[in-house]
Amino acid sequence: MADLKRAQIGYTFNDQLTVWMGRLHTPFGYWNRAFHHGAQIQTSILRPRMLDFEDDGGILPVHTTGIWATGSLRTSIGRLAYDLYAGNGTRIADGALNPNASGDDNANKALGFSLGMRFNGALDGLSLGVHGLRQTVGAYDANSVLTSSTRLAMLGAYGAYNNNGGEVISEYYRLHDTDLGGNAGARGSWTGCAQLGRTFADRWTPYYRAKKASLDPTDNYFLAQTNGRSYTRQVLTPS
Repeated sequence: MADLKRAQIGYTFNDQLTVWMGRLHTPFGYWNRAFHHGAQIQTSILRPRMLDFEDDGGILPVHTTGIWATGSLRTSIGRLAYDLYAGNGTRIADGALNPNASGDDNANKALGFSLGMRFNGALDGLSLGVHGLRQTVGAYDANSVLTSSTRLAMLGAYGAYNNNGGEVISEYYRLHDTDLGGNAGARGSWTGCAQLGRTFADRWTPYYRAKKASLDPTDNYFLAQTNGRSYTRQVLTPS
């Protein structure tokens, strides 16, 4: 069965502004933008678990259907890049996130931003950034009955260095979710990962990755997802 991952149309005004519309790769973090469907260019075969696609059990909305403005400004130390986007909020059905590509299930649109710096000169290869996302997510049972509604607020940061065969990637996502139903209140969770790699002879890249999710089990956003559970994992492998 065909599974549409991205369909977008855009117009570039200049280096400072390009506007896209359609089904987009949500422009947050580092990995989701640098490698999204690029398994052939990433060091590892698998994505970090927290950034798995929605239909593969991912717990974060890595796709958005809407409008996205992006661009960059040249500075003396590198390029300052920005993203602003708005689109259909995500819903949860059958224990999995659904990006609502055909239409939003509520009137609350997803709103997000990203701001990052790609350095040059002595810091060439270094990227640092912050990002945020806010939306209301409804969870539905097998009969399409709304069981919970959660206002998701996410802030994150990343750092990455890739130069002279060395690779360092680190990402952090902090979620502050508010139950909009009968069990009102805010709940905090976080997830993140770090990866170190080194390329030898332009052929081999051994790497180490650590990843962790500390998710509040009373948060309806995670409680409604099959994979919305805490975990700690590490991997060390030649590549």
